Amino acid sequence: MKILLVTHYYRPEIGAPQRRWDSFVKHWLRDGHEVTVITALPHYPIPRHTASLRRGTKAFSPQKGVYGETVIRLPYFSHGYGIVSRTVDHFVVAGLSVVAGIPLARHRYDAVIVTVPALASLIPGHLASWVFRAPLIIEMRDAWPDLVTYTGGIKNSNGLVAKARAATHNLVTRSQIRSKHVVTTSFRFADVLRSRGAEHVTVIRNGADLEAIPVTGRPHFRRGRLKVLYLGTLGRSQGLGAVIDAAGMAAAGGVDIELRLVGDGVAREQLIERARESQASISILDMVRPEEVWRHYEWADTVVVSLTGWAPFEWTVPSKLYEVLATNRHVSAMLAGEAAQIVRESGAGFVCEPGDSKALGWHWVDMAQDPSRMDHGDAGREWVRNQSDSVQLSDEYLDVVRATTCRSSG
Repeated sequence: MKILLVTHYYRPEIGAPQRRWDSFVKHWLRDGHEVTVITALPHYPIPRHTASLRRGTKAFSPQKGVYGETVIRLPYFSHGYGIVSRTVDHFVVAGLSVVAGIPLARHRYDAVIVTVPALASLIPGHLASWVFRAPLIIEMRDAWPDLVTYTGGIKNSNGLVAKARAATHNLVTRSQIRSKHVVTTSFRFADVLRSRGAEHVTVIRNGADLEAIPVTGRPHFRRGRLKVLYLGTLGRSQGLGAVIDAAGMAAAGGVDIELRLVGDGVAREQLIERARESQASISILDMVRPEEVWRHYEWADTVVVSLTGWAPFEWTVPSKLYEVLATNRHVSAMLAGEAAQIVRESGAGFVCEPGDSKALGWHWVDMAQDPSRMDHGDAGREWVRNQSDSVQLSDEYLDVVRATTCRSSG
């Protein structure tokens, strides 16, 4: 099959969408399928941090990707972490995606896949589906458009902002209903989409490439001491202030605790200020290259996976959770809904409610007193192998593409 993928994020950037599509494209190319990717020049999370990734890459010039896929890169709008500049960037790239698709009009594609975020990518996705007369598959990686209401952590109920968000919600929902198929990454959000009228919805979880993720050796636990890692986006959505507060509580409870936050994001400076006031030993480190991630997992006794208590997050599962489970590290989860259920089912860690720093802190005190509670054997990696291995997921996704193509042609 010939597949056109429209995505705002793609390798060599580091991030959840990038890892997901890197894995899927790799397996599809191995199976003999053809994939064309329309995406931006590497600029995630912000352009000033990714200059080295753009060297030697030209905009609008088709190039071969690592696995033999055709990749068409587009200019972007230089932005910071603010929601306004990032939204402008999404729309700039979406508009240029339409331009980039014009020379492809002579080609034939069996299916068009557009992955969200960014929401603006839905525009070129629908146009490409119409031009190529190919079925459109929309992938909603998170609870969009519901998260639009919670952007910035404030639920607006009146004024122009509220009207704009309501209009966005309606447009995106109509787009989901009108597509030939919607792929989502959680079962709870799939139920929400079906309740709104989306007829064909399939869950393809985020996963972990067990071929690429090494098993970290078991930590050398020491009674009274605890090494805690968070690795990922330092944003508002992650609720990391509560994690810092929990570390301070554990330190006050007599634990020799080290908390390491690795990453970047809009909340970074606020977290640095908060960490200065803590009794715990806290370090906040810059983003690292993919090959350096594993040394941080090796260092840790337990790894934090955290989201705030926003209602739509009960329908989503952070992709980082699957990676942590695959490394076989103990998980300290501040999650609700389906994500919390996965941690409990796997037996690879404990769960407390989002924002409950007291519960998290007392868990860490108990773990430091009895380190055997962190040794769960191979529970995490075994759960991934059975439930979310990327090879299996890529085959399931391809089945969705085939079924959608057959349904459309029939």
